[in-house]
Amino acid sequence: MTHSHFKNPTVLKMILVCAILFCAPSELIAAKSKKKKNSKGSDSVARRYESEAKQLRQRASNLRKQIEHGKKLIAGAPKEAAPIKQALVKATAKRDEAIKVRNEASEQVKVAMAELKHVRMGLLAEFDSTPGMAKFNVELQKQSSQVEAVREKHIDGIRTSARYKRAKLDIAEAEKERERLLSYSNPDQARLSRVAVQLLEYESQLRQLEKQGLESDPAYVEANTKLRAAQEEIGKLRSEFVKTIDGQSDMVDAERAIDSAKEKLAEAQKELASVIREYGQAKSKASRAERTYRDAIGKVRQMESDRANLERQAKDKERQASQWRKKKR
Repeated sequence: MTHSHFKNPTVLKMILVCAILFCAPSELIAAKSKKKKNSKGSDSVARRYESEAKQLRQRASNLRKQIEHGKKLIAGAPKEAAPIKQALVKATAKRDEAIKVRNEASEQVKVAMAELKHVRMGLLAEFDSTPGMAKFNVELQKQSSQVEAVREKHIDGIRTSARYKRAKLDIAEAEKERERLLSYSNPDQARLSRVAVQLLEYESQLRQLEKQGLESDPAYVEANTKLRAAQEEIGKLRSEFVKTIDGQSDMVDAERAIDSAKEKLAEAQKELASVIREYGQAKSKASRAERTYRDAIGKVRQMESDRANLERQAKDKERQASQWRKKKR
């Protein structure tokens, strides 16, 4: 080979290729093998990401179907709940009416009992106005006035004593303090309670002072004895009369009215108990329907959130697969 051959570019390129092949065949083979191996690894990783993305897409698709079914159920829920709500409205109205009837029946019992008392008092008033009872009533009034007169005379005798004046002053001061505390918009309840207790104690002390010596006063003892005798006599006569009025027509009618009112009240209470049970059942059913409806909405929202999350994960896997496919090239 002459010197001119080495100046030819084609010849030089052939010589270089031969030199490379001859000098480093093992290095080239190793490089090609490594490249081929890396290519297979990238392809395997890409396929794995694509498979995971496919699974995520499938799960998201399944959730989509469940979401659509859930939305259909939610859309139809108001129609299905309408009869339940109507039943609750009717049960509520029925309960309120039963309560009204019970209250009216209870009021009728009170009215009937008041009427019986009125009839009884009217008969007793007629009895008290008879000539025989009028004499005893006059005597009773006379002895009562006599007892009060002796009592007032006794109290007049002790009003000038220092203890009586002190007791009256203590009562006045306690009442003044109570009024002062009550004048505040937010009175001290503890202090107010203590003042009330003190006032009761002072009043009790005053009554004890007024009684001291009174029961040993001959005039008071005589007047009080006659008063009690008159009271006992009148009480005895009235008791005997009361035994005779139970069979009178006005009393019988009044007692029958009470019995009738009580029977109606018992029926109304029984009906109310039954209606309240029905109302409780209707309310419980309506509450369950409302709870189921809200739970369904919450479940659909959670599935929508889960589906969106799966879609994001699938896109991320697909992006990673694409990157590994590029590495293969």
